[in-house]
Amino acid sequence: EGDLAGAAARWARLQPIVGVLDDPATGVAACKAAATALGLPGGVPRSPLPGASEALQRGIEEALAGMRAGG
Repeated sequence: EGDLAGAAARWARLQPIVGVLDDPATGVAACKAAATALGLPGGVPRSPLPGASEALQRGIEEALAGMRAGG
């Protein structure tokens, strides 16, 4: 029952962004930056957590672009 191949394909498409968002050291900043990149109100983490670095923001943008492109 269900579409195992379709589910596997969708999960594979999500892996790049999941890897970025699931980092314990940067997860909060990454989630907020990803929300902002998607046009949602993400903001920045409250102190003492740091915001997303430029490198992290680029990684998020690249992962989201890959998802949008279907890759």
